[in-house]
Amino acid sequence: MAILNATSKTYKADATGGKDSTTAINNVIEASMKDGSIVYLPSGTYLVEGNLIAEISGRPIQITGDGWGQTVISFTGSGDCFRSYCPGLYSTDTIFGAVPAGGSITGITIDGTNHGGEGGSAIHVGDLLQYNINVDVQNFYQPGDKGVWFDNQYWWTEQLYGKIFASNCASHVVFDNNGDTNSTGSFERCDLAIFIDQNDATFDGVVFQNGTYIADGALAIEGNFTGANTDVESAVLRFTGAAPDSHADAGAYSNIINSRLNVGVECDAPESNTTPYTIYFQTSDNYILNCTGIMDFMAAPAAFQQCNIPGSVSNFTGPILGDTSLVAS
Repeated sequence: MAILNATSKTYKADATGGKDSTTAINNVIEASMKDGSIVYLPSGTYLVEGNLIAEISGRPIQITGDGWGQTVISFTGSGDCFRSYCPGLYSTDTIFGAVPAGGSITGITIDGTNHGGEGGSAIHVGDLLQYNINVDVQNFYQPGDKGVWFDNQYWWTEQLYGKIFASNCASHVVFDNNGDTNSTGSFERCDLAIFIDQNDATFDGVVFQNGTYIADGALAIEGNFTGANTDVESAVLRFTGAAPDSHADAGAYSNIINSRLNVGVECDAPESNTTPYTIYFQTSDNYILNCTGIMDFMAAPAAFQQCNIPGSVSNFTGPILGDTSLVAS
């Protein structure tokens, strides 16, 4: 498979961070769609003042760097730094007969320290099959920001897999169903490992909203959280809402079901008055059901707040540490 170097004389992305590389990187992404070539960003810092778009149509778009902290995108624009999706999933945009297009983004750090406006994200992807993500995202800390935003706007996402390190983000990783009448909350059969460095006690870890769910998959959450001297309602794991009435799975509540769920987190705030919740359910209709694994919230100098609706966790097989309300349920 061919490799397209974004810094080559053809595309001229600037790995010194001295000038905007948005157009150069978008041009190499577009070129890769013609023959399935891999987009390669060598070590360096790339200033991105606009938005990187990878609309998948028939072929997977694979974007790779030299590793976290080696290939760095410094995002100073607004909205999404990187957006990838397939609007024709399970219909016309296929690779081999009925197999929908996928792709990947790996070996890259995206930093949002200087990004503009609220509601931004490092990575916004969805409506994909077998998408591979291995990224480091940091400093998307303004109100409404998301580190990684998994979002179905057209159909659904399945067999998503990979590893994410997210630090200092208002919501570190969000699963969302934010699209049209055909979109669903399905993130079935995914396999994700998420590492979080919270930094600010008001920031959430992993959020499921608008009726999103993982079924028959695996989710691991590990990391460090902190506390505050004022009340906070943040959580390691948060579930809110249901699929909107107009959507294909209207009324289905955010959940994790029939999956492996492993949590290993600590709260480094022994002198704080308030700490994040272990798990926060917006309503008793949101739930975790029939899952296996270990949930360890006690490797910490400070205790987390107990789950607010412990009855929403049922039939969990495996140790639960650091939240006696869940043990009792």
